[in-house]
Amino acid sequence: MASGIATIGTLVGYAFEEKVGVKPSDFTRLNRVNTVGGIQIDRENISASAMEDRATMYVVGRTDIGDNFPVNINLTSVTQAEWERVFQIYRNRENKDLGMWLEVWNPYMDEAFYLVVVPPVEFSIPEIAQSSVLITEINLGVSEYVGMGKPIKPMPPFYLLMNEEDAVLTDESGNDLFAYIEIEEEMR
Repeated sequence: MASGIATIGTLVGYAFEEKVGVKPSDFTRLNRVNTVGGIQIDRENISASAMEDRATMYVVGRTDIGDNFPVNINLTSVTQAEWERVFQIYRNRENKDLGMWLEVWNPYMDEAFYLVVVPPVEFSIPEIAQSSVLITEINLGVSEYVGMGKPIKPMPPFYLLMNEEDAVLTDESGNDLFAYIEIEEEMR
């Protein structure tokens, strides 16, 4: 019996619905995520007591999942650009009914966690301390806690950059992907 599930290798991804209420089929990885908030599912109890009751009587009410989901990231030029792109896509989407999904994927789990969220309009000011990494918190509004479901591994974002000579495929850090292929072929 395993004593627990490691968080090493956990990825966080996002995707935008193509059809309202339908989980997207591909998720884009968000880089340098340090922590994600948890969701505590609390059931509301509604008092159904009357004057003749000697003890308080309750009926089950709504479920409360909270109103925000914090994601803490290392703030770098790459992560800033990624999140600004998320903010921009959300603001500029044509169909405002299409939601943004967030996935928390763990390589050791058979299922992933899914939420429908609302991103903020811009970055918050992070706490800044001496001799530390700049970490900022992105507070996502929770529209719906979907729960656990079939995992879809979030893939790194790729950008097609045009230069004067030709198109170069790069990874999210701007590294030339074809250079890696050429090096691997030379090593064979």
